[in-house]
Amino acid sequence: MENKPNYPVPTGLTVDDVRDIAINIVNNFVAEGLVPDCTDTDNEDEFLYQDSVFDTLMHRWRSQIQIPEWYDHKDVANINKSLK
Repeated sequence: MENKPNYPVPTGLTVDDVRDIAINIVNNFVAEGLVPDCTDTDNEDEFLYQDSVFDTLMHRWRSQIQIPEWYDHKDVANINKSLK
């Protein structure tokens, strides 16, 4: 991830916005058959893909993401680690 292309970074995004983007990307992967549909199964692959996309977007856009003080979610600890 060190070689970052020169592209505009979205502004005004929240953590929830980034999570929604990651979910939409993976949903498209599922629709294209690239990721297995794990609905109503014990298979968590789809969620692992969502987490991977989320982590990548957070890393790339970290300077622009707004994390409100009231945000109480399990990702906050991981987000804070990745922003250092």
